[in-house]
Amino acid sequence: MLNVDAVAALVHSELGLRDVAVRGIADSGWFLDREPYDHDTRATASPRVHAADGVRVGLRVWRGRVPPACAFTERRRPWMCYFGFKLV
Repeated sequence: MLNVDAVAALVHSELGLRDVAVRGIADSGWFLDREPYDHDTRATASPRVHAADGVRVGLRVWRGRVPPACAFTERRRPWMCYFGFKLV
């Protein structure tokens, strides 16, 4: 989901293969920006981490790039572009 636009641009513009259809499929988890589930807070001493917090750190650590249209829409929170529902 994150790379299909860049791959299409590479195939169409840089390689000049304008007749090639570029498609992608989301074959991994669909992560939602939800509070962590904890059915019993007494069951564990480890803190629950919100998904967006992990992805926010990951964007920096992974030196990730997100699609420009999403980055423009999510200027203040570019890490949100790692969530499929934001890209769609």
